[in-house]
Amino acid sequence: MKQKLQDHPIFTEAFKATLDLSEDTRFLLLAGKSTYQGKEVLFKTHVWLGKFCAFMEQLKYAAGMLSKYRGSAASSGATRYDHIQYAIENFYIRYPSALDRALRAVNEAFGLGFKPRKCRYDNVTNSPGVKGTSVAAALTVIHGTTRKYKNERDIIAHYGNYEDDTLRAIGAYCIARKIDPQKFSKWDVHNKTMADSYVKEKKREFFGDIVVLEKFLYIFFDALSIKISGSQNS
Repeated sequence: MKQKLQDHPIFTEAFKATLDLSEDTRFLLLAGKSTYQGKEVLFKTHVWLGKFCAFMEQLKYAAGMLSKYRGSAASSGATRYDHIQYAIENFYIRYPSALDRALRAVNEAFGLGFKPRKCRYDNVTNSPGVKGTSVAAALTVIHGTTRKYKNERDIIAHYGNYEDDTLRAIGAYCIARKIDPQKFSKWDVHNKTMADSYVKEKKREFFGDIVVLEKFLYIFFDALSIKISGSQNS
């Protein structure tokens, strides 16, 4: 049976270790106005792990959104092409950010003190206490996995849109349909069939990527739990 991130024992361990913190301490930690060590580290780590689980649910929603061109999307004037392109780009932007979230969690767990701009893969994995550990190894695997869509993510984020031959054909039809509905309406069924097949394949690809990523993140949580347990006993 596939293991879910939110069921990982690390959450129970981190939660138990932070029960002794006062509400005032938790507030200061969340506001970034307190230095911390020991159980305080675990509290901040627990917050980041919770964000990780929320991120994975959002990633699954982004993949599922591909086949939800109905109601509000259609009534807003967005074409099927607009909707599919948006959903794909949403996924491509989110997927590589799994590494950034893992790096932030390690930054908190190990108390590395990197500011967001400096919390990068090379800096974190080469830090004392992290370098050569199972945590660094897990980060390396996540780094390699999330690079799959790095080029697409960079294009979308900085200067363009995602397109491929099939999506371009769907878009061309949608534009033509808007210009001359009467002439092109006879191709509605053909275009919808092509779009449905395209969406089905993309969803299969994306959910397959999510399964792989979740497996590696679970291994990352295994590695991080060693640090959590050590901090709990310190």
